[in-house]
Amino acid sequence: MTETQLRKTPLPEFEAEQEVDFARYGRAIVARWWLVVAGLAAGVVIGLLVSLGTTKVYTAQSIAYLGQPLAPGAGGAVSSVPTQLALANQVVLGEMTIRQVAAQVGLKPSQLRNHIVAKPVQGLLSNRTGTPAPLLAITVTGRQPKKIAAAADALARTVASRGAGSAYVNTKIRQIESRLAYDAVQIGTVNARLARARKQLQVALESNRLDPAARLISIQNFSSIVNSSETRLAGLETDRFGVRQTLALAREIEQAKLVSRAASVGTVARSRRNSVLVGGLIGLILGLFAALLWDSVAGRFTSRPAE
Repeated sequence: MTETQLRKTPLPEFEAEQEVDFARYGRAIVARWWLVVAGLAAGVVIGLLVSLGTTKVYTAQSIAYLGQPLAPGAGGAVSSVPTQLALANQVVLGEMTIRQVAAQVGLKPSQLRNHIVAKPVQGLLSNRTGTPAPLLAITVTGRQPKKIAAAADALARTVASRGAGSAYVNTKIRQIESRLAYDAVQIGTVNARLARARKQLQVALESNRLDPAARLISIQNFSSIVNSSETRLAGLETDRFGVRQTLALAREIEQAKLVSRAASVGTVARSRRNSVLVGGLIGLILGLFAALLWDSVAGRFTSRPAE
């Protein structure tokens, strides 16, 4: 075929063929509409049954405060927050921790392993240091709500007890408590001495059996004891006030602890609405294919006419 003949040959009308095909598809779908409806209904029912048969899963979250150890005298922070968070994450996901917590709450280690998520709580700053507050959210998922809540709390307590600086803070708290107990003993002793001195001073003031010189000496001695005891008592009370503040700082700011207990919340692995929508969409697509292929498939099973 020459070049001139090729130019004169009309090009195939693709658009017309496509329009014919689409029209044929449309007629097939309209003719077999019941297949489309049946596929859609079957998909919706199957999706609903799948969502009803899905096992319910529970999640429980505890929040652990990792503590912020301070230098003696309420100075600067001893360790950095990122170090504490990294260490806490390793403690939570450690195999030994998982086994201990599983045995404690009555679960198998496999029911906790790969079902624990530990993430730092973002957006909170420490009022004292201005650094991110060392808070760790520990989430546990499982099928037994009470046990996974207990596991989340146990993990949070484990992190608090093994956190960075926990031994230092605990020692610090014991020393502060010891000093507070010492102040209490000394205050009791001084109060007893003060009570005796005041009583003896009153007796000296009211006594008529002593000569004036002895009476004056007694009054001066007991007055001196009362004044020194009152001064000592005021100093001990001031010291105890400061020690109590230091103890509160150590317990509330420096010491790690469980700040939010876990409560189980039920969820499902698949959303019922999503399951129904996906099932209906799949059924609709299969119904459309069935309507389009009905004639060709049905023709294979019909008997051929005798020749």
